[in-house]
Amino acid sequence: MCDEFNTLFEAAVEMITGVGGTLVEDVDYAIFEDAGRLLYEGSFVAERVSGVKEWYNAHPAPPPGSDKEDVLLPEIRMIYDAAAKNFTAVDAWTDAFKMMQYQRRANAEFSKKDVQVLIVPTVPLHPTKDAYKDDPIGLNHRLGKV
Repeated sequence: MCDEFNTLFEAAVEMITGVGGTLVEDVDYAIFEDAGRLLYEGSFVAERVSGVKEWYNAHPAPPPGSDKEDVLLPEIRMIYDAAAKNFTAVDAWTDAFKMMQYQRRANAEFSKKDVQVLIVPTVPLHPTKDAYKDDPIGLNHRLGKV
């Protein structure tokens, strides 16, 4: 994490402890990482595609060799195309049940340690536009990790 944002995060933690909050550092954060993977790599992506299906179908990718610009980034189109084709209703229900399990585990984790607020840095790095263009999918995955 860059120094400026690390300093700001530490200030936020100090502000919470300054008003009576107690710092608990041993929360099982893997629960949230697992839930995040479901949101960005599982059938929940297909759910997002269903929400824009009409618009998406009305804006297909330009044919190869066309000088017309796509209305979506190629990475987003690739993810949406894969989600629309690769997930079944069984996958959706399986992922929904997994998410419910993660919610129960998170609630149990918070209850046993009396956690009322979870504060985490929002991103571990601050890439340039060029870095994003070089590896948008990989970089997006790293941005989701704290």
